[in-house]
Amino acid sequence: MSDVKTVPSPKEVRLGKGEFSVNEQTAILLAGAHTRADEFAAGLLNEDIQTTIRVFSPSSESKNVIVLSIFDRDKEFRTAFDWQDALFDERLEEEGYSLSIDPERILIGARTGAGLFYGVQTLRQLLEEEEGKMKVPCLYIRDWPSIRYRGVMQDISRGQVLNMESLKQVIRTISYFKLNLLSPYIEHTFSFEGHPLIGQGCGSLTKEEVRQLDEYARGYHIELVPSFQALGHFQQILKHKEYARLAETEARWSLSPAEEDSYKLLEELFSEIVPAFSSKFFNIGCDEVWDLGTGKSKKMAQGKGELYLSHILKVKEMLDKYGKTTMLWGDMLLHYPEIIPEIPKDVIVMNWHYGSEKFEDENYYRPFIEAFQKAGLTQFACAGTSSWLRLFSDLRLANKNVSCLVSEAHKYGAKGMLNTNWGDGGNYNLLGYAWHGFAFSAEAAWSPKKVDERTFDARFCRQFFGPGTEEMAQMFWLLTQINYAVDIDLPREYPSWAFLLFWDDPFRGRYSVKVKDPLETGRRLIQLSNSISRIISHNEDKITKNKGWLDDLSFASRQIGHLGQRLVSIEEAKNSYHRAYLKLGEEKVVLESLDKTIASFGNLWEGISTLREEYQKLWLRENKEPGLKYNLKNYDRVISSYDRKVSELEEVKKSYIEPGGSLPRPDELFS
Repeated sequence: MSDVKTVPSPKEVRLGKGEFSVNEQTAILLAGAHTRADEFAAGLLNEDIQTTIRVFSPSSESKNVIVLSIFDRDKEFRTAFDWQDALFDERLEEEGYSLSIDPERILIGARTGAGLFYGVQTLRQLLEEEEGKMKVPCLYIRDWPSIRYRGVMQDISRGQVLNMESLKQVIRTISYFKLNLLSPYIEHTFSFEGHPLIGQGCGSLTKEEVRQLDEYARGYHIELVPSFQALGHFQQILKHKEYARLAETEARWSLSPAEEDSYKLLEELFSEIVPAFSSKFFNIGCDEVWDLGTGKSKKMAQGKGELYLSHILKVKEMLDKYGKTTMLWGDMLLHYPEIIPEIPKDVIVMNWHYGSEKFEDENYYRPFIEAFQKAGLTQFACAGTSSWLRLFSDLRLANKNVSCLVSEAHKYGAKGMLNTNWGDGGNYNLLGYAWHGFAFSAEAAWSPKKVDERTFDARFCRQFFGPGTEEMAQMFWLLTQINYAVDIDLPREYPSWAFLLFWDDPFRGRYSVKVKDPLETGRRLIQLSNSISRIISHNEDKITKNKGWLDDLSFASRQIGHLGQRLVSIEEAKNSYHRAYLKLGEEKVVLESLDKTIASFGNLWEGISTLREEYQKLWLRENKEPGLKYNLKNYDRVISSYDRKVSELEEVKKSYIEPGGSLPRPDELFS
């Protein structure tokens, strides 16, 4: 198994001797009854090996071929396969496959097009290039997923709406790791023709874009599942005066069940967004509705749980008309456990938990999972990439959350896994930060309890960046240290102090003045950034795949370095100014100190301005432009802080050199 460096790892492997070599005469062989899906899978493989694709005929050569076959359908290939074993193994029924490689031929067989596709993806991951020639080691694999639906959710409602090429990149990449579901999270970012005010000017997906994306995803055996909020998280719609009257409270967070027009609005919105997606699933959200029953609907029901249940049933009835399966987040059901037995059994509960710093084991999740399992409800285990409100994903937290939650949910018969990539606070983080987490969840969902975390990082780097890049695994864990490298003397509010500190006023901000041991922390961050940069530099020429995403990771490293330099420079400036203040009569010493400090802060200004410019370029490469302005404003606030401080120091210098001039006390310039 250690020699099979795929992601996810296959269920059953028998290693053989020798290898299959691809040459000019090698052919990919399809059955006479092949489908467009078979052709698509063959085409992906052919992009890697650059050979020919042929359809079987009685005269076809049986050697030096790669056979793609559906067991039940392609009788001409049955003598080549151990087909009886394959046909009657229920584990291979939906998405399983067999892959047999010997020196003369490669056989990929499955019961379905999806299984055949995944067999091809495994073969692509096994290919090795040596001296310009492709080869693959001899072995036999039987493989199948333990969880039927395996996907990721991408937040496109907090400012960051991926452009079409990025969305297609997500589809291609997650399918390579055998994920089969992509869920765009939508609060308002869909272009409604009947309600054009909703989603206006924020990069919303159009119906035509959804249609194109939906069709594109199906080619990669990805189901595009919409997640559209239908109760809470409605503020981006209710903020408009035209819809404000439908709000439960003045906070305009949730739709009010007390307003009949709330359901009229949902009906109208559903009439456009539901048919736009071909998926049988539709997630109505309805999470974190803490204001329910506190405003207009306060007197409508005996309990808030009953009120919530009533709303869910009404919305489900709307979706039933379209033949859709209703999904909803599970947090409010756990808050009102008395209504769980009343939820219709055809509703799918998206049971989300994103872990904690306690790094809990599977037992932590059991009560949440049992609550729905005992009620006979189908559920998806929904973990998180732990990237939101951070400068880089917390892989330590995310991986533990994914592996433990998915493992325990699988024991209780969960039908799906969804790894959520949220974007609270402007969705600042770049897409390149998410690939590791997406791939790790693919591994965990394919074979819960069998995740080999010791080898995963190297296998991921090999598959994502190309052979020979395994050393880059260390880079991810150095990047994730930003979540633990900064400590602030305040009660914890956010997932990461570094995120708050980065956007804080460097001189008088609430967090900046409370950093514990800022000089040592800054030096540690600089060292961390330098170590990451060395790894990137050492491996950059080895990367043969996805090289463009290295820009995102390099940017994350430079952020860490800049924050470290900021802490060091400000502390050194404080010390220098304090020494100058003690020697007011020595003009040369004072002026040198002031000039050095001004230059140092000017360098910080230049550094953050350069990061702003780089961030803008990366954002526009990956996302639609709307939403960028919010994050650039965060940069501009920090830049303005440097402007003010440099101007202040220039005035201090000017006053000092005047006759009788003096200096402000250190605590007046630096808190």
